[in-house]
Amino acid sequence: MERPTVLIIDDSPTDLAIQEEALRGDYRVICVKDPEEAFTLIRSGTRPDLVLLDILMPGADGRDVCRRLKADAATATVPVIFVTSRDASDEEEAGFAAGAVDYVAKPVNPRLLVARVQAHVELKRSREALERQNDALKETARMREEVEQINRHDLKNPLMVILNVPSILRHQPDLTAEQSRWLGVVETEARRMIEMINRSIDLLKMEKGIYPLKPERVDALAVARAVTDGLAHSAGDGGVTVRVLLDGKPSGPSDTFPVQGEEPLLYSMMANLVKNAIEAAPAGSTVSVTFRNGGASTFSVHNEGVVPESIRGRFFEKFVTAGKPGGTGLGAYSARLIATTLGGSISCASSSREGTTLTVTLPRHTG
Repeated sequence: MERPTVLIIDDSPTDLAIQEEALRGDYRVICVKDPEEAFTLIRSGTRPDLVLLDILMPGADGRDVCRRLKADAATATVPVIFVTSRDASDEEEAGFAAGAVDYVAKPVNPRLLVARVQAHVELKRSREALERQNDALKETARMREEVEQINRHDLKNPLMVILNVPSILRHQPDLTAEQSRWLGVVETEARRMIEMINRSIDLLKMEKGIYPLKPERVDALAVARAVTDGLAHSAGDGGVTVRVLLDGKPSGPSDTFPVQGEEPLLYSMMANLVKNAIEAAPAGSTVSVTFRNGGASTFSVHNEGVVPESIRGRFFEKFVTAGKPGGTGLGAYSARLIATTLGGSISCASSSREGTTLTVTLPRHTG
């Protein structure tokens, strides 16, 4: 590894010689007597890892020189240590305000000088290594995102072929009712996969804060009925009953609950919450989706299961899951992301006594 470069700016030949002698074994040392000579070297491409700067020189104030170094993009991150015969706290304060990181008093103690220089050079190089690592992680994340976008796009092509096959086969003679039913299943699942791909793209935009929200009136009760109907089979398999309530009473077909939002987003959020509740609910229990009229438009999803205490404080964070085989930790995270994007909020309350309730507040439709 190339030795670090230390630039010494001092008008005293004696002090220059002492500092150079102390450092030349471990560092590439460049000595100059005039600050302007130092700036000429920097403009020509010299990039020091540290600057030792005399605070008092004929015609030059070391603090002004330090400010110039910090104002130059080439040396803004280079640590500057003042070397001075002054020993006053106000001078030190002014030096730190100018951008210095440390002081070494004259006459210079070589061992102390070496220790100070080593500490600040290592700190600078560690910081630069972290910055490089951070840049590499950002680039990796960017590349992964691009690959995911390409994969999403490429997945749609074969899915569109699959989606078109049932409509073609339905024109075949002698198609049985059972065959027609299975073609319907293929068609439904293909549409669902395309919707999942589209929704993952939307979630990525929400994470970046660039989702183009187009709010309109949505009947949240109608969405809830569609969600619970779609999940009725999986709920029945688990021995769980799902009910939709309005102000504590079973909702009827004519009941409505208008909110401001986007129906696909509301459906996705509600489906995640109800599906998770069904999976967490004990067999023989009930999952309730309750809408309440009041000062705000809220609905809650309740089940008798309990969120593990180890993840309660991080329940809505990405990839957080516990005790759920195959769980991705994205359901609650995407629900929070959607609620926030719609201009609302979501909260979780869970205990062994009360079970788990997720409450969503959304903007009320006022049109």
